[in-house]
Formats: sequence, C-alpha cells, structure tokens
Amino acid sequence: MSLRIYADREHYSERHRKALNDILKAVWNTGSLEARRATYGARAEMFEVVTTPDAADLHLLTMKWQHYVEHGCVDQAVRAVDVARRAKRPIAVFSLGDFEANFPAAGPDIHLFQASAYRSRSATTNHGMPAFIDDPLASYGGGQVQVREHGLADGDPVHAATA
Repeated sequence: MSLRIYADREHYSERHRKALNDILKAVWNTGSLEARRATYGARAEMFEVVTTPDAADLHLLTMKWQHYVEHGCVDQAVRAVDVARRAKRPIAVFSLGDFEANFPAAGPDIHLFQASAYRSRSATTNHGMPAFIDDPLASYGGGQVQVREHGLADGDPVHAATA
C-alpha cells in the first residue's frame, strides 16, 4: 500500500529540479522504475501521486521551503496550505540548511521537516530530518561490517610508555 500524495505541479520547473522536495524527485521522474530505485531507493515506490487535492492522504509543498523564499514566491506556499486545508488534509513542508525555517503559516496540520529547529518557537508540528541517503554499508562494505585492527606504531608516546 502506498501513501497518496498531492503537490501542485505548477510550482515546479525543470530548471529548479534541485529544489524539488526529495519525495517528488523520486516520483516526478522520467527514469525507469529500476533506475529510480537505484537512485532513490524505496521512495520510488512508496508514494502514489494523485491529481486532485481531495484524493490525497497528504499534501506536499512542491519545492523545498528555501526555494519559495529565495525566489519571492512565498505566496505560492501559503496558497498550497490553503488548498490542503480546504481538502482537510495535512501538508508536509521540507526545509534545508542549518537555520530554522520561518514558515508563514501555523497549525497542527502543517508538518515541517527540517534539520534545525526550536520546538518551543514553532506553532507547527516540527520533525527532525536527517538527509535522505541510502545505507552506506551496502555501497561501501558489501553489506558487511569490516572491523579494522588499529595498533600503536613504534615511537608512539603511549607505546613507548608501556614498553
């Protein structure tokens, strides 16, 4: 079973794909399913994009929050919240960077995913978010933990003290 998501496609342009939220990068993609799995992992299949706000389980703010701020289109983000609220659906907002997002709308239906935040200063539901990456063990260790032996070299002060 997949989560049905809605996002406003008019917020997106290929020129700004880097700012597209990470879930939509996996599903708004022309690559084959195998290619998308290789790049995005399970996200390639976990979500079903729907075309009407009422058909979604969750709305996504199309672009990462900083894109709206940097390009002077905060009003688009506010309208996306209004669309989600009219459909009585929660909306997820993704933010980047080491600074707290100052999202202009508040409420328990707004889920803000960000790396840095102060819960006490927010009127939204904040969620800490690490970077979306694949498991490095599969890529760098062949799926196996490789324990390396570390010894002290001759001439090391600790080694010399115990000799």
